[in-house]
Amino acid sequence: EKACFNSCSAGAIIDLDHFDLAACSRFRLRENSPCADQCSARLACPYNKEHQYREDQIKYHSKVSLDLLKLYSN
Repeated sequence: EKACFNSCSAGAIIDLDHFDLAACSRFRLRENSPCADQCSARLACPYNKEHQYREDQIKYHSKVSLDLLKLYSN
């Protein structure tokens, strides 16, 4: 139950209508963060698995978003 919520290492998923973007961003910016190149909550989500990105696509989009977080967090 709530696989997506429980898999969020940052604890950023509050409920279906609330996501703590700041908590997610801080966690992703940590050194050796497990969320740097993927989102464990998205990977654990059982809904629409058939539409989930391939691993190379996940890594690419995660890198781009992490690079932007680094750029704008300074």
